[in-house]
Amino acid sequence: MILDAKSGLRGRFFDVNGKEVRFVIWYDTEKEEYKALVSMPDGSRPVRPNVEYVGSGKLRFVPDEVLTAIAQTKPKAETPPVPEEVRMKAVAVGPNENAECEYPGCHRRAAWLVGDEQIIEPETGPDGKKYERGVIVKGHYYCDNSAHYRNPVSTSLRGVESELQVAARPQW
Repeated sequence: MILDAKSGLRGRFFDVNGKEVRFVIWYDTEKEEYKALVSMPDGSRPVRPNVEYVGSGKLRFVPDEVLTAIAQTKPKAETPPVPEEVRMKAVAVGPNENAECEYPGCHRRAAWLVGDEQIIEPETGPDGKKYERGVIVKGHYYCDNSAHYRNPVSTSLRGVESELQVAARPQW
């Protein structure tokens, strides 16, 4: 029997040693042959342009439903969720805030707030790993004029300033 994603099959393949075989296109259970895409050295994604290879050996198929059930039974790390404002970097100003746009000569009501951050010394977590940390040192207010908006700035431990590329910014 040939197992492939075109027939609606979703899951992962593992060899006899338990190592995952990434990006399998199809697997023939009778001949014990498969075709897969060559992946990057870290295994995160296939190389571009796609390069295929044919392999042989007994593979074990584990459906996504089983993998999901296993992941849900594992204890989750005790980390607080990242606030949406921090992740997005550009936050809409609330209607009760009476802030003006910081652009020179503009006195319009502010619609967006961005925060400059200062990177501080990493902290060692309970698992022994070091985690990068930063604090918001200053907020900047901008109106709805896109020419006035400036990206937030991050300052490293050495004092080097770099403009951050925001995940979501005001669109006009």
